Amino acid sequence: MHLDVWIRWYMVVFFTAFGVWFVTRGELCAQAGAWIGGRCDGTPWADRLAAVVRRREQLENLRTRTTAYIFGGCSLLLAVLAALTPLAVTILYALLCAVLALTVATGYERLRRVGGPRVASLRARNPNAVVPWYVYALTAVTAVSPLTFLAVAPVAAVLVTVAGLLMASVARGVAASPALIPGVDVAVEQYVDDRLRAVRTVNLLGTATAPALLFATFTRFTDSALHLTVEGICLATFLVCLTLQTAWIRRRPGALEIEGWLQSGA
Repeated sequence: MHLDVWIRWYMVVFFTAFGVWFVTRGELCAQAGAWIGGRCDGTPWADRLAAVVRRREQLENLRTRTTAYIFGGCSLLLAVLAALTPLAVTILYALLCAVLALTVATGYERLRRVGGPRVASLRARNPNAVVPWYVYALTAVTAVSPLTFLAVAPVAAVLVTVAGLLMASVARGVAASPALIPGVDVAVEQYVDDRLRAVRTVNLLGTATAPALLFATFTRFTDSALHLTVEGICLATFLVCLTLQTAWIRRRPGALEIEGWLQSGA
């Protein structure tokens, strides 16, 4: 099978699978419970943690179901266009990246404006406390790497780059965002707020690198050495972000945190 035909049908399957997942399960991906729930099941403080997570989800009201339907529907539409039209798959994928970036940015901008009582300081926090500075640097390099493909896919390369940079900037904003502590159970709320900020930051950084990685994978380029270098950088950065995200999700509350919860006695 000709390589271009194989790539096109690979992207048809990708668009379809992506769309189906978001339509059926995607509404869960940004909710607080998706990042924190279940890590303390069977412990004496599990009910307190679950209650704080539920209140946090109600307060944030991210409307993830609507966002998932929009993004999933767009991906399924692109699958149809890829299968039935001669439109370049690089352009179709770039459009998907643009839609993803806009929906992510819109959702987190709404999150930034969440109101209500807060008992913590509203001053911005240090984003480097969540992930080291070099992870942001690697993400930025990865996000702009599609520009090396300007000669073969100029429009798509620019769109994918802009989408990656937009998501990386959202990640930086989440890392520096002020705490959201309603004040019902302050000790546990602080834990949930810190954990959400960290996991969402590294998740967004990983999401910012994914468009460039896939774009480099299926975009043909004449310089194989440069192509392999770009793919290697993108893959390495994506794996770093994935490792950090997995570590944050799997991390249980520490002894000092649990002691603080017990002392607060909410």
